[in-house]
Amino acid sequence: MSRQTYGFLAVVAVAGALHVQAETITKTVREDGSGDYATLAEAVAAMNALEEGDEGVIVLEPGDYGLTATLDVTGPISIRSSTGNPDDVSVWANRGSAKFPVFHLAHPYALLNGLTISNGYSTA
Repeated sequence: MSRQTYGFLAVVAVAGALHVQAETITKTVREDGSGDYATLAEAVAAMNALEEGDEGVIVLEPGDYGLTATLDVTGPISIRSSTGNPDDVSVWANRGSAKFPVFHLAHPYALLNGLTISNGYSTA
């Protein structure tokens, strides 16, 4: 091979290495803890740590999910019910009489869909 051919192959190899396919990672949470993550808080923490460019989807099976602290969603994460019906999935502040924001969406592509959110408050 000539010197020019090697240069061309090196450019193709580098260009191929730079192209990274974004991945959507979907995980399930069930009220009884038998999903991919035992709790919604664990799922959010794991999805917040995804690699740059990836996005997460957390699917909540029907049930009631009581939280003792605000869930900070700092990555491109969609949290949705498996049925799409907000009557099937309830996420609520569960710390006695103390109310707190249930979710803090700190990413422009964070999304909540098909959930009933209660017993908390909004800071917005």
